[in-house]
Amino acid sequence: MGRPGGKIRHPKTDRMMELVGHLRQKYQDPRGTIRHRGTSQFTDQFHFQPNMPAEPIQALVNTWAFQDADDVDTTNVWDETNSGAGTSLTVQDERAGFAKVTNAATNNSYYFYESKYELGLLEASKGLWFRSHFQVGDVDQADMFIGLCKQLPSGNLFDNRVDAIGFYLEDGSAQVKIEARKDGTATQANTGISITNGAEVTLGIRAIGVSSIEFLVNESAAGIIRGDIPDDEEMSFSFGVRNGQASANTMSIGRTSLVQDE
Repeated sequence: MGRPGGKIRHPKTDRMMELVGHLRQKYQDPRGTIRHRGTSQFTDQFHFQPNMPAEPIQALVNTWAFQDADDVDTTNVWDETNSGAGTSLTVQDERAGFAKVTNAATNNSYYFYESKYELGLLEASKGLWFRSHFQVGDVDQADMFIGLCKQLPSGNLFDNRVDAIGFYLEDGSAQVKIEARKDGTATQANTGISITNGAEVTLGIRAIGVSSIEFLVNESAAGIIRGDIPDDEEMSFSFGVRNGQASANTMSIGRTSLVQDE
């Protein structure tokens, strides 16, 4: 196709320009570091995530695949805490990898898991991106949390979080809620997004330094929190479910990634 001035541009050139339009750098990045530029920082979870890092690699990446027994190892990978004897985290025959936990059939029985080591830390001028997938058997009869949380010295993941960012359910409601919590004080919000029993839900977090946390549920913007952000604590990938009635509830956890600027 003709261009002004009689010049012709090859289709490959058009494609390269399109790609470059969605890549950019931060001024302090080393040469060669490329970041994804989303169409909107509020709806694209991966906005500004290091995409094609230079050497040394400028992205710290942790992943949990839930594909084999090593992924649910409670000796080297997870700290497991429970009330009531149900069925521990077990890998399932499910697309892309899921592991499932089943509580005992008594009210307030629970299981929760904390990654053995605290791998996430929010820092000024550095991004953090978290993405996970989960299912809950009975969503309005559950207390649930999934996200990053300082390891608990005592108590449980549902009542005793001190420093955390993540998503939660409360017994009696199927609506997903979000929070940032620092030194035991929390800023929380209801996303207004309801989920259904046994449905796979995708969660996303994008942290902008220590100034704001953006949350997504099923790829849709779910809220922004700018207060009580834990800015001086390492946190573990943590998740769990507690029964809201005398019936065994379940939680399945799927492929999860945590990416941080170096």
